[in-house]
Formats: sequence, structure tokens, C-alpha cells
Amino acid sequence: IVVNTLTTLTIILTGLWKLTPAAGVALGAGAHIPAHASAMAQQLGINLSGGGLTSTALTTEAFNSVIPFGGSIIALGSLLFGYTTLIGWAYYGEICLEYLFGVHAKKPYRYAYITLLFIGAILTGKYLNIVWYVGDTFNAIMALPNLVGLLFLAKIVSKITSEFYKTNKLQM
Repeated sequence: IVVNTLTTLTIILTGLWKLTPAAGVALGAGAHIPAHASAMAQQLGINLSGGGLTSTALTTEAFNSVIPFGGSIIALGSLLFGYTTLIGWAYYGEICLEYLFGVHAKKPYRYAYITLLFIGAILTGKYLNIVWYVGDTFNAIMALPNLVGLLFLAKIVSKITSEFYKTNKLQM
């Protein structure tokens, strides 16, 4: 939460968040900022035109405008975050498959993971969205059993929690 808040504040305070004008400034789904509101924003020093940067590129530009090596810091942070995330998810998936199917499932999983990792790294353009959709799908597949488990265990957890507070004479 802290990193996201600081990143958002940096982007807003540097004024690098820019929207593309279209009879005002397009916000999506038919909504837009009228020309007079855009002019008022420009009088306040807020630039609503041009740009089009998003995601890491926007963050990099924002930090570059404030810190001399801001872009390098963002690049290093993104690299480390991405690498550790890949290792963490690989390990998590391997342990889950081992639990479900035994030790013999590890080797095929490793080959599949590396293959999909390579394919995801070389896809560009419109095909890049496929990587995000597949990742989101697998996250949902992993979340579903956990959510079902939470639903079935909610009553038991509530009972144990109540007993704990009664035994320790604490109040909720």
C-alpha cells in the first residue's frame, strides 16, 4: 500500500499524468471532461493533453523528473520484483502440484513453467494480453479452492475464536 501510494503521489505531483483530448478529455465509456474544465485545469498548471504514458513508463518518467536516477531505480525495482515474483510463483505452484499429484509432477511442471515463461517473454503487441489473461485465469483457479475452504471453515473459525476470547476473558 505504501509503495502504491507513493508512486501515485509522485505521478500526480509531477503532473505527468496526461489524458488524450477528444472534444474535452476522454475518460472512457462516453464520459469526458468538457473543454472549459480542461482550460481551468491548465490555468491551475495541470496538463491534461497528450502523453499517453501508462504503467511502468509513466512511473519511470515521473521519478526521472524528480530524482536524477529515478528511472534506474524504477527499472531495478521492477526487475527485482519481477524476478522474485517468478521464483515465488514457480515454487508455490510446484509445492501445490506435489501435494496434489506427488513428487513425479514436479519435473513436467518445471518444463511447462519455463516454456510458458519463455513464450510470455517474447510475445508483444496484442498477443501480450494473452499472457495477462492466462496469468489471471490461473490465479482465479488457485483462488477458488481457497475461497471454498474459507466458506466451509468460517463457522469453525468463528466458534474457536469465540472460545478463545471466553477462555482468556477478552471481549470482542
